Amino acid sequence: MLWIHMAAGMIAAADTAGLPVRRHIAVAWILTLPVCVFLGAMLFALSLNAIALFGLG
Repeated sequence: MLWIHMAAGMIAAADTAGLPVRRHIAVAWILTLPVCVFLGAMLFALSLNAIALFGLG
């Protein structure tokens, strides 16, 4: 639940600074999902390369 407090803090900070705040949660999730998939794939590939490099497999 920490991410909810972080998001609320970011929105409050943007409101205080006078920046435009757009609360399109669906768009944020749509843009976040590919990044998470990409980072997961990179972590998987890194671990496979480390296993192959050190000969643990």
